[in-house]
Amino acid sequence: VGKHRGQPCHAVWGTRRRRVRAYASVLFRDDAKASAALAEDLAARGFTAIKFGWGNHFEPQDDERLAAIREAIGPAIRFMIDFGVPDYFSPGVTPKSAERIARLLEKHDVYFFEEPLPPYDFDGYEALTRAACMRIATGEMLCHGYEFDRLIDRRAIDVIQPDAYRIGVTQTLRVARRADEAG
Repeated sequence: VGKHRGQPCHAVWGTRRRRVRAYASVLFRDDAKASAALAEDLAARGFTAIKFGWGNHFEPQDDERLAAIREAIGPAIRFMIDFGVPDYFSPGVTPKSAERIARLLEKHDVYFFEEPLPPYDFDGYEALTRAACMRIATGEMLCHGYEFDRLIDRRAIDVIQPDAYRIGVTQTLRVARRADEAG
């Protein structure tokens, strides 16, 4: 439709925002200094938000790595953590263990904690979202719009992340509108 009308996607979709915050998405480094240096470099290049793919290996030394990253980027940069695929399939990942990790992340002013649980653990997401003081995010692994409805209707997460490649543009727009209507 956009090609036919000679318009960009946002105009065809009727979105209200003219600007969207882009964030850098990177993997953590082996030590605190390297992770902090990477974050500092990204902030210096103009990113106002940085997401680290972390995995399910939160150990006591990760507290040092998180602190070093936060110190390097300061309080104005959004700092997010992606637990995510495939690590959430590891044994022992429960809403309780994710809640413990969220408490560690809250200490470092992490903006959101992405995919701390398996994608279809709707009950777990609801429990974690109610227990955590930080934003809980998920959605990129879901395949149908109605799955997002379950999360939205139950207020089971704070940040919804549909993947347009996985569910299509039409369903992504539907999910975005539902999320916007639900606040």
